Amino acid sequence: MFHTARTTLRRALAGLLCAALLFAPMTFAGAETAGYVYDPNAALAYAANHWNDGVGQCAAFVAACVTAGGIPSTSPSVYGLYRHLLPYGTPYLLTPSNGRYYINGTVNAGKVAPGDPLFFVCETCGNTYIHAALCSSIDSDGLHDYAHNNPHNNKIVYEDLKHYSHPQPSHKVVLYALHMSCEAPTVDPAGMGTATLSWDAVTGAESYCVKVFPAGNNAPLLTEDRISVTSCTLTLPAGAYTAEITANGVTAAATQTKSFTVTAAPITEESSGSDTPLVDEETAATFIRLCVQVFTFLINLVMRFIRSR
Repeated sequence: MFHTARTTLRRALAGLLCAALLFAPMTFAGAETAGYVYDPNAALAYAANHWNDGVGQCAAFVAACVTAGGIPSTSPSVYGLYRHLLPYGTPYLLTPSNGRYYINGTVNAGKVAPGDPLFFVCETCGNTYIHAALCSSIDSDGLHDYAHNNPHNNKIVYEDLKHYSHPQPSHKVVLYALHMSCEAPTVDPAGMGTATLSWDAVTGAESYCVKVFPAGNNAPLLTEDRISVTSCTLTLPAGAYTAEITANGVTAAATQTKSFTVTAAPITEESSGSDTPLVDEETAATFIRLCVQVFTFLINLVMRFIRSR
């Protein structure tokens, strides 16, 4: 009887350990949403000025955009970013139009908006999250994005979705939008434009920090630091702005103020090179096998420990 009870206890402990190992990552995957307000205009302003800076891969780039929008985010993986941002929005599976790969704004009304993170998922590869981007605009002509891997500047998404049928055409890739909940003003449909700022050089300045404020708003929409020259070109939503330029490394330097207006420009589609998926199916399969091996090793280790007691 004692042996039976001990065996039952061992099995119960092993079951609890398995559950802990399986669900522990999920316990910490969520985020506290209280106190955070997402501003899609700020996220878009960051994306429009950093889509080709070469810093980080796709998930890191989208995380930086969302952080600029008011929600602190860091993630080296696409799925990790999705799990982190899930409490802040509602995921929607987007519907391609007319059997093609492009995403029509009319068909997907209410599911995606400028500033929403986008997640490409390969269903054939076991729902592997292979790429992340940020929606830059959407209308009846289609959905455009900002992204890294390789850099996208308002590039139409159907080309991405078609490419990510990697590399076999039979693989099915779908696109999810995480439609963000936000209390900040939504994106002005007037679109984005560029403006070039210039300012007076300050003797002894190591670099300059430029903060851009929408007219009548005390919260900066965009902050660009470590600018080594006395001018910069910024991409922003159409509207009126005030910029504050501060010299770094000079304690007594006065802040320079510039007022300017951004006029919307036609959407352009820019990219360089060919797109490269963040995770291909072979890499994903290798990673899954490694996880299974590590999990099996841990279970065997625990069982040996229990038997030795």
